[in-house]
Amino acid sequence: MKFFATAIACLFLVSAAHAVDRDWQTVSVNDGKLTIKMPGKPTVTTKSDSSIVGDVTSKIYKVNVPEDGNVTVDCSDLPGAALFFAGKDTIFGNAKGKFLAGAFGKQLSWESVTNGGQTGMKLMFQTPPMDGKPGYDGEARFFLVGDYLYVISVTDVVGDDLDMQKEVFPSLTFADSGSND
Repeated sequence: MKFFATAIACLFLVSAAHAVDRDWQTVSVNDGKLTIKMPGKPTVTTKSDSSIVGDVTSKIYKVNVPEDGNVTVDCSDLPGAALFFAGKDTIFGNAKGKFLAGAFGKQLSWESVTNGGQTGMKLMFQTPPMDGKPGYDGEARFFLVGDYLYVISVTDVVGDDLDMQKEVFPSLTFADSGSND
């Protein structure tokens, strides 16, 4: 009987953990140049960083999902000099390095991916537990479309089901779905 009660309690806890009420909605990014499903209304912040080729202005859309992770879209307007001198591979490599440093993340894999009609790079990563929060498994996708670098990332508690990725990445749509090579 004790086993039965424990099993029922475990089922209840598992069900409650996955019953997170997510308000999935389609979000327009960068004046409609990208649309994506996010698990709620994002907060939007803007930041500017200086580089040797000019200022990079980024608009960041983020939804935190309590007890699960987050979904973030970072849309950076790159200076023409960066595109001319650096090239796509260098831009992706620098963006990946900056992303991992900011997330205190460890790269698990880095490979080419096509999504929403665009070719980019997919980063699988993991972050350590910090500040009383668990570590996270994550996936980030990097796309260079025109003058814009898009970094779309989804994190989930380590060992969880990565269910947000299953909603977010298939929903990506770029207004300019032509080749970016």
